[in-house]
Amino acid sequence: MKTLLTTLLKDHTLALEERQDDGPWTFFHVRTKKSVSVEASTLEAEVAAAEDPRAWLSSFLEGLTAVLCRRTFRLPEMSFADAAGGLLPRLMGPGFVAGVQRAGVARPYARQWEAGLVLTYWVELDDGLELLTRENVEAWAVTDDRIACAGRSMLFHKTGFDCEETRASGGVRTFSRGDGYDTARILALADLEWHRAQTGLLAAVPREGLMLYSERPTADTDAAWQSFKATVLEEFSSSSRPLSPHLFELVKGQVRVL
Repeated sequence: MKTLLTTLLKDHTLALEERQDDGPWTFFHVRTKKSVSVEASTLEAEVAAAEDPRAWLSSFLEGLTAVLCRRTFRLPEMSFADAAGGLLPRLMGPGFVAGVQRAGVARPYARQWEAGLVLTYWVELDDGLELLTRENVEAWAVTDDRIACAGRSMLFHKTGFDCEETRASGGVRTFSRGDGYDTARILALADLEWHRAQTGLLAAVPREGLMLYSERPTADTDAAWQSFKATVLEEFSSSSRPLSPHLFELVKGQVRVL
């Protein structure tokens, strides 16, 4: 467990305090110095029960970071209309909500997406990103659909239409902006690639900061299919911030796990 934690923490802004025998794991944020202690046996059991322990633990650390990186975790008093201009979605891994809750935020606004991934929403503030909570949404008295539409609209306008080929063969593409929302761009593919999406797209989010997609293969393009799968698995397996090894089929806005 310590080896896995040490490996994953290399790409996070968290560090571990020295642990006493049978004591809890204590994580602290390297900038804010805020910390949280997690019972070791409980965390080890959760990791062991996960479909993919690396992906679960990495996203658990993301959840801790989302809270501990903020000196005060509270969205300023603002209306939904004011917040909507900076409201954006992010796809997080299966352990994210557990990490947020363990760090002291009981009700993050998080919705299950596909294959264990979690859809979260964040508000861009002058001093960083603030994770949306259920309390925020209830205070605004808005529906889930309105949150989703606002987030998808901002994501679409933040992206533009210029995709790029990846180093892989077979026409694998990505929208890479490096702004923290690249994996969530899978949510906007039906709009960004409207014509291709009518006949179907393959997409994947193998790691934090990377969304890959290509046209849906046919019987004549098996090599492209194999190339896409190989690229996804390579990115997932080699990353210290893995998300999902799964492939998703997108047709006319509908998503199916392959």
